[in-house]
Amino acid sequence: RTVKISNDFGGAPCGNLADEKSGPDPDASPGTWGGCTNFCMDCQLSEWTEWSDCTKTCASGSSSREREE
Repeated sequence: RTVKISNDFGGAPCGNLADEKSGPDPDASPGTWGGCTNFCMDCQLSEWTEWSDCTKTCASGSSSREREE
């Protein structure tokens, strides 16, 4: 990576760019990202539900639908 804008006005400088990682650690266990495990992989979602009834019969009501992982 490269620094696009330097740290002006008291901002913290960028760390050692050679040590920064921009992707998954190739030596990490499957399903991890730099030691973190709280992210989605191969996400598959269900089909959309039917639309809900509108909240109003006139003017600015709303309707919604959902799907699950």
